[in-house]
Amino acid sequence: MPTADRYARYREDQTTVWISKRAATFISKERTTDAEGSAAILDRLLIELRSLRKASAAGVAVRQAGRRPA
Repeated sequence: MPTADRYARYREDQTTVWISKRAATFISKERTTDAEGSAAILDRLLIELRSLRKASAAGVAVRQAGRRPA
């Protein structure tokens, strides 16, 4: 019988997503703890990506606003 932690992690990761070996390796390296599920890792990475995109878009808007009219 699996432990409660192992079963909880299994339930969290129950959704099947087919990923490459390279992506699986990346996800395993991104784990902050052994108990962190793949879904939590992907959520954290997507939030980080969104914030980087927003910061990049804000930087472009500032640069465009600073241009002088021709």
